[in-house]
Amino acid sequence: MAIDIYENGKKTRHQVTLSNAADTFNFKVAGLPEWISVDADRMLLAERTDVKNALNYQAQWRYGKRYIDRKESMDYFAKNNMSEIKEGLKDPYYKLRVNAIQKLSTSSFSEDTSVVAAIEKIAGNDPNRKVKAAAILFLGRKADPKYKSLFEKAVMDSSYSVAGAALRAMISIEPEQSYDLAKKFAADAKGSLGEEVMKVLFSKGTENDFDFIAGYYGEKPLSQEKINMTEKFAVYLSRLEDLGKVKKGIDMIVTFRNAIPDQFRSFVDTGFRKSLKTISIAKGKEIEDYVNSVFK
Repeated sequence: MAIDIYENGKKTRHQVTLSNAADTFNFKVAGLPEWISVDADRMLLAERTDVKNALNYQAQWRYGKRYIDRKESMDYFAKNNMSEIKEGLKDPYYKLRVNAIQKLSTSSFSEDTSVVAAIEKIAGNDPNRKVKAAAILFLGRKADPKYKSLFEKAVMDSSYSVAGAALRAMISIEPEQSYDLAKKFAADAKGSLGEEVMKVLFSKGTENDFDFIAGYYGEKPLSQEKINMTEKFAVYLSRLEDLGKVKKGIDMIVTFRNAIPDQFRSFVDTGFRKSLKTISIAKGKEIEDYVNSVFK
């Protein structure tokens, strides 16, 4: 494997061979290295334990060419609340820009004027949609009406990631309008936008939304996502007055549960029972008897 030693920005590469359970390697250096990159090409399938300080991680950030090098540095900066985390906003790789925005949102720098200004610019101009979405979510947490026009523009974006983030941000500014906003964009409820729309409709949907909500639930493929969604769907059904619709929703839940292979069903049946009990308790004996007749 390769071991790269950085001194004053200059890299010296050493190729070594591991032959024993424990090996020690020695190299001549002019002074204290800025960074020693063991397995510099990241070729080994191995568990690594590095002993590095802040200066080493700063050098790793400056000189690291690989995503994982800079990601490790970013993680260290965030864990130790170092201002270098801001540098991630300018990284050429989009995943690191997203990572930096997410880490900054929970750091002491979340109100830093330079950070907020940089993220405002990213929310409007970054070429990558996932980065824009992360920036919009960052601004949305502030629930500041001054961003309303930015969010209104972004919710019309062709990217569902951006549109979904913008819808969530708009709801943070006008929570009382969440149902109206969800209904407005329900027709294009796909991807992240669809997830945000359905969060609102599951919690605030009415009888009139049954066909749309049931259709969304019914079209979801067999997946953990649909298992997680079942509880929300049950809560929605428990609010309905039309028992015909309630029974139809129960049938959909039971059909989904029965489609799960027998060897896995025991792991999820507790959740299904809980969801159906939620409906039974809310709607009374007729629905309780119906559940008992269809859920075996």
